[in-house]
Amino acid sequence: MTMYRLYAHPNSYSSWVAQVMLKELSLEYSLHNVDLFKGEQFEPDYLRLSPGGVVPALVVAGEDQHQESTTIIGLSEIRKHLAERCPDHSIFTGETERYLSKLEEAPVGLITFGLAFHKDYTKILRYPFHEPDFTEKSKKYVLERGNLLQNAIAQCDDPSITTSLLNAAEKHYQNAEHYLNPDKYSCALGSVSSLLDWFETDLAREGRIGIWLGGIQCNVADIVLGMLLHRIWQLGLENTMFKEGTRPHLTLFYDRIRERPTIKNVTQWDVTASLVNVIKSDEDVFADQAKMGLGVMALLGGLYLGKKFLKK
Repeated sequence: MTMYRLYAHPNSYSSWVAQVMLKELSLEYSLHNVDLFKGEQFEPDYLRLSPGGVVPALVVAGEDQHQESTTIIGLSEIRKHLAERCPDHSIFTGETERYLSKLEEAPVGLITFGLAFHKDYTKILRYPFHEPDFTEKSKKYVLERGNLLQNAIAQCDDPSITTSLLNAAEKHYQNAEHYLNPDKYSCALGSVSSLLDWFETDLAREGRIGIWLGGIQCNVADIVLGMLLHRIWQLGLENTMFKEGTRPHLTLFYDRIRERPTIKNVTQWDVTASLVNVIKSDEDVFADQAKMGLGVMALLGGLYLGKKFLKK
């Protein structure tokens, strides 16, 4: 059996999708963390695997000692490789490409890391984004990525890797404003909302056969959509996107897909659901401070009355 090595940012959307696919196919793999927050994607050893520092990357070991390993870079290419290897598996049957082409439009990284600059959109962050330093790490990742790319370019002596890094740097500077600009971030959320409208309409259409996008059986498009909805849930955006009466067919879809054993196994959502960070808006903080002020005043007033009573 071919052994795979998956290199990915810990608990990332793309890492989880890749892991779920590998588990659905019962393919053996080892997981190697590449921490984007620490800049590990630009270390020389990793750049030799993925010249642009792209994660995830899947290393496919040779069938024997005489065959060299190959590296598949990016989630889309990993999916295509797995489909070529296991073309008859149920997750690759049914209609998939039309759905996957739509799902590839979702700006998952942007809405995830950009939320650190626009926290008013959420009231709660769930595992692994519940960590107190998530906001600062995300901001640092966005703001310092350009410098990390420039340093990697300056230290690189491989022309092909340098070219890939230059392309990555150009793309970064083109997209950086979308993380910071409130209007552009709002537009990114709007694009996700429009995408979910499309899937809600598809799931609700008359004559549909089966409860999944792929029909009777859950396929890779269902997995990718499910993981997108899970990311929205992690970021505390579900009530405006697909809960509380919004897009009821997607609500039911998410409730089904998250119970799938491979998704439970990879995301651990059922055992980490209590790990949350409640986000307070400026108004909430002001209200808390006002309540504290009233409490202090009441305490001081009580002390004053108590002293007067004792003096009597």
